Amino acid sequence: VLKKRVLYLFDVAGLFIFELAKRCPESHFTSVVTSEKLVIWFKERATSLGVTNVSFLCKELSAFPSESYDTVLLIDLLNRIPEPQRYAFLDESKRLMTKEGNAILYVINRRSIYGFLLRKGKGRRFGPEISLPLHSVKRMIRDEGLTVVDRVGFSLIPTLVNIKRKKIPLEFEKYAVLIKLLLKFRMLENVVTRFWCGFCRVNLFVVQKKN
Repeated sequence: VLKKRVLYLFDVAGLFIFELAKRCPESHFTSVVTSEKLVIWFKERATSLGVTNVSFLCKELSAFPSESYDTVLLIDLLNRIPEPQRYAFLDESKRLMTKEGNAILYVINRRSIYGFLLRKGKGRRFGPEISLPLHSVKRMIRDEGLTVVDRVGFSLIPTLVNIKRKKIPLEFEKYAVLIKLLLKFRMLENVVTRFWCGFCRVNLFVVQKKN
């Protein structure tokens, strides 16, 4: 799914960019950040990790030439901004990706267990987060003239770390042994994807321009 030239929009904490770069050495990642201080920090972090296929910029998206990236990543962004900004970022993503390119959107599904916990104030990680109903995400994609080519559900069940750290209700702790077993054999994503209804598990969309 990730292609050669990848643009990552506003990874403010470095949660994913370095791991993605390590796993996809054939791709080059350009990460847009919000300040020059973050540019310096990210560069130092990349050097310490030995990651060379990444670069970091602090600039307006309007300054980037059209159709200059094969993949645009909006991960951990759409769930932190209001609706008008979501449309603006998706519109820019469409402009920046090539005709054969794609964009990958991550949202917090309002009907997932994580979305439920978030609304109850139990699952928040850092900063404000907004869970979104799938119909609003689909409408946004459709309004921007994009088409969904794949969608995936994952992270439906809270991790063991969050069960302990965030004091998630006791009724979830009985699943701890099962979760640990599924994680050990890399089965959790398959279980989530196959056996839960789409409306309550899907939280990642791969989209392309309509032909």
